[in-house]
Amino acid sequence: MIFFVDPYHKQVYQMSLSSSSTPQGMPLPRMDYPVSMDVDRSTGKLFWIDGKKILSSGFKKTDTPTLVHELMIGMNCTLSN
Repeated sequence: MIFFVDPYHKQVYQMSLSSSSTPQGMPLPRMDYPVSMDVDRSTGKLFWIDGKKILSSGFKKTDTPTLVHELMIGMNCTLSN
């Protein structure tokens, strides 16, 4: 199984690699601007960045997303080594 985000359609998709299947949208709430995601297989949770928020949820439609972290990125932000 592979997972990927589509910022244009504001959706996270899943697709099987074992067959010529069509991507299926994940049962997640409406997103503003998903840009990245990852799966923690040990906990069964999906994590994604949507705009300035990092959220997590299980894979069931009834799972409620949890805010993990609010990103504080602004125009005057600089990163140092």
